[in-house]
Amino acid sequence: GKGFIILGELQELCLSLGIAKDDSDAIFHDLDHDADGKISFEDFAMGFREFFNPKTDIHSKRRFSLKAIQTGSDDEGMEVNEFKRRESVYQAWSNLKTNITDGSLATLAPKNGHKIRALLEELEDTSAPPEVASKVSHVLTTLLGEINQLQQHHHSLEEMYKKEREYHTVALKSLEAELEEQVARVEQKARQQARQESEEEKRKLQDQMDTELAQLQAHLKIFQKV
Repeated sequence: GKGFIILGELQELCLSLGIAKDDSDAIFHDLDHDADGKISFEDFAMGFREFFNPKTDIHSKRRFSLKAIQTGSDDEGMEVNEFKRRESVYQAWSNLKTNITDGSLATLAPKNGHKIRALLEELEDTSAPPEVASKVSHVLTTLLGEINQLQQHHHSLEEMYKKEREYHTVALKSLEAELEEQVARVEQKARQQARQESEEEKRKLQDQMDTELAQLQAHLKIFQKV
């Protein structure tokens, strides 16, 4: 691997584990000591070891006591903003530990979920020898590869769904156009039939009037003769 991860990669990893973006951001900035926008896998492994091993001094310092704020004491020069920041970081690591150690990890990363859990146990129970950082790099890199493959698969499914939707949309529009043409033809036929019936009725009426007029003229001639 390249030996480090950036914020976006950590966000993708945490998102696949059901961890909120705010938590992944807090963890990243907690590990990015020089604020260069990237963290080495050694720093990442050390962060896990510090938090997951309750015997370390740093673990106990990651979260300050609420009592110190409430009593107004100046424990290590802590201020309210710093307390809130540490509290947020501690909660983020807690959420990470909760999500990453439950049964959903195997489902989210079927090929490497058990490796990550075993690695976390190793970080928690040992002093993390140098090869642990290499394991972290390999496992996380592989996991990110799986996530990328999964995203590509989802993208392919989205493209297939998009094409299917476009196809059905075109087919539906074609059907609607055909129905509109059929309705127009029926309406046109109905108008023509109504016009023909009207003209036929007019002719019948005209014939009747002509017949009656002829009869009246015949009667008139008879009267004139009389």
